[in-house]
Amino acid sequence: MFKVQDVPGKGVGIVATKKIKLGTLIIRESPQLLVDLSESEEFLDKSSKTTRNMVNGFMQMKQTDKDSFMKLFNKFSDDERLLSVTSLKYMEHMKNALENMNLSDISMEEAIAVCQIVNTNAFDNGVCLNISRFNHSCLANAEHVSNDDLETRDVRAIKNIKEGEEICLNYQATSSYLTRAERQKNILERFHFSCQCVACELTETEINQLDLKCLRYEELVNKVNMYKRMYGGNQGKARFESLTLTDEVIDSLKKMYKLARDMKIVTRLNIIQEILKCGYFISLYRFQETGVKHFYEDSKIFASGASKLAKILFGETNSYTQVWNERSGKSSQ
Repeated sequence: MFKVQDVPGKGVGIVATKKIKLGTLIIRESPQLLVDLSESEEFLDKSSKTTRNMVNGFMQMKQTDKDSFMKLFNKFSDDERLLSVTSLKYMEHMKNALENMNLSDISMEEAIAVCQIVNTNAFDNGVCLNISRFNHSCLANAEHVSNDDLETRDVRAIKNIKEGEEICLNYQATSSYLTRAERQKNILERFHFSCQCVACELTETEINQLDLKCLRYEELVNKVNMYKRMYGGNQGKARFESLTLTDEVIDSLKKMYKLARDMKIVTRLNIIQEILKCGYFISLYRFQETGVKHFYEDSKIFASGASKLAKILFGETNSYTQVWNERSGKSSQ
């Protein structure tokens, strides 16, 4: 289905060896180095415990896996003068932690490289040796998710992929809606490379048009987040001041959904979690409180959208997809 090969301007990447249909499972992998990480820079816990877990996890790997791990991209291989402030701070804390450890079975140099590679390649539940080979694109044609049913990391096609086309993931899962300048700044800060993907290499007119949509989307995100702070969240279960306020929030979520589909750079999982899930619960609880029919209809619209995207991202039989099928009124397969 795919092969690892040199990609001009990117080093090594993943290229499709045949046509891949929307929703196809491209690869399923159990992560190595099962350390507790998050998607932000804070996952690089400055405590010695996390650093120790990284090194110990590496030492427990098979030799062949160790060899593959050490060949993964290491953003810290750049000249130290080119590293971001965040990366330099991480290096300082990581080295301090290693100096306080007993490294009798591994050299300091190798231990540092292990932590650097984890920092560069880790997902929220560890490092996947094969999935880490996928390059970034703001306009990705595949997406990775955590498959809790099987405790794996899955990559599926989110659009039809042509034979010979590079398969890319979006590294900015939770901030994929930002303007080009902001996306490029984040990528440079986090991964130390300049993004030159299709979305970043559009014409000036096209970039300006997309950026305007990104700014509008961000305005709606801020509006919805303000609502969440005001009413305590709990997935929208709090009491509302008025039907009008609820309608405004639901309308904002609908506009976000339309913009996200139009922009094409917002990750599908982010659409489910931040738009459709939120809209579903707000609408459902408001219907339960008031009995107003259109809130019930809205909840089904949001659930139906989440069901369709979940099937693409997780597959029809996954429990996450089944939950959304039930919420939308679809029969379980």
